Formats: sequence, C-alpha cells, structure tokens
Amino acid sequence: MKKKKRAQVPFRLNILFFVVFLLFSALILRLGVVQIVYGEYYRKEAERTEDEIVSTPVPRGKIYDRFHRVIVDNIPRNAITYTRSKTTKPEDTLEVARKLAKYINKPVDKVTERDMKDYWILTRKEKAEKKVSKKERERLEKQGLSQKEIDKKIYELTLKRITPDDLREITKKELEIIAIKHEMDSGYALTPQMVKNEGVTNREYAVVSEHLEELPGVNTTVDWKRHYVYGNTFRSVLGNVTKDDEGVPRERLDSFLAR
Repeated sequence: MKKKKRAQVPFRLNILFFVVFLLFSALILRLGVVQIVYGEYYRKEAERTEDEIVSTPVPRGKIYDRFHRVIVDNIPRNAITYTRSKTTKPEDTLEVARKLAKYINKPVDKVTERDMKDYWILTRKEKAEKKVSKKERERLEKQGLSQKEIDKKIYELTLKRITPDDLREITKKELEIIAIKHEMDSGYALTPQMVKNEGVTNREYAVVSEHLEELPGVNTTVDWKRHYVYGNTFRSVLGNVTKDDEGVPRERLDSFLAR
C-alpha cells in the first residue's frame, strides 16, 4: 500500500507570505496612527482649506452693425501674469521676479524711487539695518508700541535715509527685476496682475511656459486688446476701454464710487 505524500509549501513561498503579512500589518498600523493619533490634526487642516475665486481676463463682446459686420473686435495677444496668494512674502515675490527677469525683457519706465528703495532694503539688509541706530530702536521700544508699529517706524526711517548714492548701486539688470516686481505687487492677492502684455515675443512666451514649475504664481495666458475697425469713427458712441495702468476715467470716478 502506497503512502500519500503530504503537500509541502516551498520555503520561499512561506517567506513571501510572511513578507506580505508584515506589509499589511505596517499598512494597518500606519492607518491607525493617521486616523487615531493625528486624526484631529488633519481634520482641522481640512477645515482650514478654503475655495478661493481667481478672476482671469476674458474678451469683451464684439459689436456689429446692422449688416452683421464687425465694427469693434478683440485682438488676442500673449501675456504673462502673476497671482500672489494671501501668504506670499515680499522675499518670495522678489525671488520669482529674479527668475522671471532671466526669460523676459521688461521696460523700466514705470519704476519709481519708492520701488527702488523697497528693493534696496530687501537686497541689502545689513546696510539697511545700519540706517537706524541701536539707540533709536531702543527709544522706539520704550514708547510702548507694538512690534508691528515699531517695525513700521523703523522701515519709514530707513526709507528716508536711503541716499541717491545708495540707489546708484542698483544695476540695469536689477532695474528690470524691480519693474517686474512692481507689476507683481500691484492689485490684490488672488487677482492676476499683468506682468507683461505688450510686446511679449513668441520666444518669451514659450520659455516662460517651459519654466512655470520654478515660477510659482506666474502664468502664460492670453490678453485681449480692443480693436476698432473704423478707427475713431463713432468712437464716442462705441465707447473706450482704458489700459491696465489708467484705471477708471477721472470724469466717471464719482459715478462708479456711488454704486
């Protein structure tokens, strides 16, 4: 009579089952830690998350005559925008502006003296600190002001004491960075600001698009320029659209504020 052979599980298969068991055990343990130990923390973090609405430029409506011919149109043009968050710091904006300056050319005609002084303080912190003496800082602290008020007064004193010689340290390339940062800082948080929408070359548009990962807040998009087919004919009837740097027409300011 032949004896029946017992089925034997290979040793390697036993090891495999054991490893799988350990992995599942580790997974269950980690899940327990996340849900039980850190559950309250992650719940609060989830509650802090908010949905924010970000506006983007869209084309205005076209205007036709009675024969359905376009008399006012929109011309698309390349544009580079920057949207800062509510927690963005000046140093963060400056870093993005520096990187962006490598890829685009930006006119510096809008740069103001205040822009240059703010940049000088950000980039030359040791020299800026020396503009306000230790005694002056101690005097401010003794006035019973809050730290925020003290910092504000120190900043104002520093601005006043920056000399023309100090500003001459700023190079031409730095002026481009300042011009870019000037556009980034304009407007409100979560609202895209036009960094450049005139004369953006295809190369600039492509290079910036390629490096968006290293430029947080920057985006390449399309801006729209109003085009009047018949020039100034009936311009007063068809209406005008102000440029980004012009804002609301002065003669209509009271009308808009009253709404």
